[in-house]
Amino acid sequence: MKTTILIAVCVLTAGAAMAGNWYTGIDAGYIEQQYHASYTYTEPGHTPDKYLDHAYGVEVNMLGGYRFELHERVSLSAQVRASANDAEWNLFIPDEPSYLEYESPYAVFLSLVPAIRIVSQAEVFGELGVGQGYVKEEKVSPIGSSYDYSGWENAYVWGFGLRCKVSERVGLFAEYRHAGLDEFCYKSCLPDGRHWETVKDEPESSVYSVGVTCEF
Repeated sequence: MKTTILIAVCVLTAGAAMAGNWYTGIDAGYIEQQYHASYTYTEPGHTPDKYLDHAYGVEVNMLGGYRFELHERVSLSAQVRASANDAEWNLFIPDEPSYLEYESPYAVFLSLVPAIRIVSQAEVFGELGVGQGYVKEEKVSPIGSSYDYSGWENAYVWGFGLRCKVSERVGLFAEYRHAGLDEFCYKSCLPDGRHWETVKDEPESSVYSVGVTCEF
């Protein structure tokens, strides 16, 4: 995460010496998260399990960057995005009994955002970036296996959208974004401390958002 932030600062600072404009903005929208959890058991004879779990919620983003005007109709922006959402997946299994809760509430991305003006007041744009996302996965059981994993993982994001200017400095936009975390793994243990499962996951998310930007 520190490396991502350092790169963002260097790129955006360098942009100050080139033709273009700084901008800041905010957007919000609907998020759907997917968790691809797989379980490999230490005891022989147990077939590995894999599950696809969904979480839904609202995401809010703060963004800022520097826009380079490459041509009359073409621009390229270096952008930093900080995201927060309230999506959470949970499940109670009475037969074990156990309670599971997954969430990935925060992310930070550094992206390149190319744009092409299609009419005088509107442009289409894309987004491609890397960053870090925070994830927490927890299972609690008094007699079965339990785990409690959390941490920042490497992440990627891509997206596309439409932006319309409503004044010289203010623009409204709509965007679709897809983000994902690199695969990570951790151990699940029984109450006596024995390693029972190895859990792997590679969460993804899709976001549909609308927002506003302001150049200065």
